[in-house]
Amino acid sequence: MTKIIVQGAPRERTDRQRVSWALSFAQSKLRGWQDADWLEAFRYALDFAAADGREAAHADLPLLGFASQMGLTSKKPPPTAKQAQALLRPAHRALHRFVAELEEASRVSLFDAGIPFMGTCSVSFRTGQLAVRFMPTERTLGRQFTTELLFRVCDLIVRLSPVLVRRCPRCNRLFLGTAYQRFDRRMCRRTSRIRICRK
Repeated sequence: MTKIIVQGAPRERTDRQRVSWALSFAQSKLRGWQDADWLEAFRYALDFAAADGREAAHADLPLLGFASQMGLTSKKPPPTAKQAQALLRPAHRALHRFVAELEEASRVSLFDAGIPFMGTCSVSFRTGQLAVRFMPTERTLGRQFTTELLFRVCDLIVRLSPVLVRRCPRCNRLFLGTAYQRFDRRMCRRTSRIRICRK
């Protein structure tokens, strides 16, 4: 399996780390995952909810409602790995498709990366500013989880700037970079330099 590594305890993770996890998960090969892998991935997914309420900036974002309705937190995974897998597999497919569409939209001006959903778009004024919230009300728990996760990832990417999501020319994986970062990992950059020196 592809090991997903994101440093920091749930309450200490930054938005960059959360988006990096989402990109890694979307590109992971799920074949060979063990029960512990599914439960760990589910805990990471629930970290998007900021369920402990300590992150005021995230308090109204998706997954919070899902987590509270299920009585779940980032420290309390579902009772079985089978349940985690049932929720994560469709979420993985949808996230993989959305990330691919997002990359395409960054290259083609008339192409949109869409998130189809059933629910309501709520518009309100908060502290003198216009706030728009998308509140999905899907028919099944799995669709609800998937839609809320997509909205949460999309919101974080918009906050951080979509242009920072780029493909590594060495390993061909999408990653969240910095302004001048071209390669996903140091190993990719080192390998590229070695090849250039040998030419």
